[in-house]
Amino acid sequence: MLFDLAGAAGLEEKRMKMGTGQHINSTEDRAVMHIALRAPRDKPFFVDGENVVPLVHDVLDRVSDFAERVRNGQWLGSTGKPLTNIVSIGIGGSCKSLSSLTSCFPH
Repeated sequence: MLFDLAGAAGLEEKRMKMGTGQHINSTEDRAVMHIALRAPRDKPFFVDGENVVPLVHDVLDRVSDFAERVRNGQWLGSTGKPLTNIVSIGIGGSCKSLSSLTSCFPH
């Protein structure tokens, strides 16, 4: 039954389009970056003719740097004190990606 539903929804076609960087996010008319997010630095992934892997890894590097500075107490809040708690406010995918950041911080 689940395979029938996937077939009726055109899942295989959408998966193939995602793998080639085509626009499958119909709400925002853009490609999704799932593959680029997981790609090694040396494996290109093209969206609209541009290799987006370097851009993705630039963001990942900045997130890693931020997380490291928070963990080390170097990132200070508005009070001038190190951060001890983080509140993530988001919806849908934006919140999901932020929830993955929790693995960067100690419990």
